[in-house]
Amino acid sequence: MNLQQLQVVESAIYDAARRQAVYSYNVANASTQGYEAVVFEDELEWAEKQGTGFFQTFNLENEMAKMATNGLRHSTLTKLFSTHIGIIRRVATMGKGS
Repeated sequence: MNLQQLQVVESAIYDAARRQAVYSYNVANASTQGYEAVVFEDELEWAEKQGTGFFQTFNLENEMAKMATNGLRHSTLTKLFSTHIGIIRRVATMGKGS
């Protein structure tokens, strides 16, 4: 993995963290009357392609599923990043530890 690829992974980790914060905010406000969930542009594009009205109703189960999926994405990206940094550390120290 080169530096540019590592930066892409880092950016994806930050994106996943931002999404998790938004999904958590949506869940926390689920019982607030009149609350409209905050959504991401790619989710809106997907809803348009599916022909569904995205803002018609807030679905708590759907939001929780998005949180779980995003959490898994974040964990996977973090593990990938951490593994690569560990490899770089081993090469830099010629395998003698940190």
